[in-house]
Amino acid sequence: MRAFQMTGVGSGGVVDLPDPEPGRGEFLLRPIVSGVCSTDVHIYLEGVSEPALPIVLGHESVAEVIAVGPGSRWNAYGASVPRVGDRVVVEPLFPCRTCTSCVRGLPNVCLESRHMGITWNGCFADLFTAPAWRTTKLPDDLVAEEAIFIEPLACALHFVRLSGLTAGQHLLVLGGGPAGLLTVLVGTLAGLAVALSEPQPARRELGEAMGAQIVASPEQLENALAESGWITGPDAIIEVTGVSSAVAQALDIAPPASTVVLTGIGLEARLVANTIDVVVRELTIRGAAASRDQFARSLELIAGDPEAISPLVTHRLPWTQADSAMRTVQADRTIGKVLLDHTNG
Repeated sequence: MRAFQMTGVGSGGVVDLPDPEPGRGEFLLRPIVSGVCSTDVHIYLEGVSEPALPIVLGHESVAEVIAVGPGSRWNAYGASVPRVGDRVVVEPLFPCRTCTSCVRGLPNVCLESRHMGITWNGCFADLFTAPAWRTTKLPDDLVAEEAIFIEPLACALHFVRLSGLTAGQHLLVLGGGPAGLLTVLVGTLAGLAVALSEPQPARRELGEAMGAQIVASPEQLENALAESGWITGPDAIIEVTGVSSAVAQALDIAPPASTVVLTGIGLEARLVANTIDVVVRELTIRGAAASRDQFARSLELIAGDPEAISPLVTHRLPWTQADSAMRTVQADRTIGKVLLDHTNG
């Protein structure tokens, strides 16, 4: 089979590899559509997360079940697993299910987990494998280009849940990339008043399409909030950039007793924080990793209104152009979601 394999930081390409075989409890899958995530970009071009090289990249996938390994009977939600020929979406984090975190019901922070495209060969390929229990069968009427958003939308649902907000409260999202825009959408659907901070005008427009009531550049953010009547500021801030300046701004403008949820991953996401400010304002600072128990809800939301996420897709490329796609995502901060087509490449 062909696969896009990373061999070093910024180094990789399409190579021929042996077809993978599904092990016990695994599926052999043929991708239909893959999504390019900022995490893929950080891994490939920056070496974030120390991938197990050489590694096949990619973790957002809608795929067809080609073969079933022995012992593949149930998925993560207790339902019967899909069958050969079914289309599925894959939860790309594969926890061990036996450690303290997993036993406590926190599989997304399992320190023994495997992750597609980091420590488990991913979906930028003709074929890949995944544990059957991490797959969810898709409705027949949901097209692949809509279903590809189930994984990133599940992450956004997790981010908003960790903010602790309820309908009517105020949420500020820092970063208008695809993950940030989906977080805006989730906040809007939850009945929150949502503001978006994003430097690029094109992405601010997408933020308005996702339901943001306030959109502003980082430089104009505080004025925009004040002019819109957010006198006490946001009740929670979700940072979705992985850029140190955004993290610093989140901690700087967070009102007393508010929550800051940090989700961004990147080499720039390091800073020296003034912990005195955190103490005297009694800030709650939380990390948010991937998603937890949100795939079923994400599928329900997308199946109910698939057109809600369609404005996010701005680029479609053959999957064999994965290198170009990831470099484009890194270089062009104006674009939305980049999809990779496995049916034409």
